[in-house]
Amino acid sequence: MKTQKTKEQVLLESLRNKLVMLKPHDTYKGKYKVDLLYMEGYGELLFTIRSLLYLCINSLEHGDFESYSLDRNPKNNIQDVLELISRMIPIEEGDLLDELKGVIDSQKE
Repeated sequence: MKTQKTKEQVLLESLRNKLVMLKPHDTYKGKYKVDLLYMEGYGELLFTIRSLLYLCINSLEHGDFESYSLDRNPKNNIQDVLELISRMIPIEEGDLLDELKGVIDSQKE
């Protein structure tokens, strides 16, 4: 015999299935992380970082900030993108590359 779901159960199930963008952060209590940024590899990640930097540079050099409406603040938008870029830079992987280079250099000697 099938039991019929209540409206609340249906709503909760829908919320669980559709609220997927933010996940609780593993380290920082009360913070969330976004898990829906997928890359094919480090090459694509670095290309994306470079593209975002070029976009910010171009906006700062050639942006017509006076023509923006009052509810938009392009400098804040650029700052937000630059903060995102800083989080995307693979620092730990850079440390690993330095270690690997040290191993290779020590083998040359």
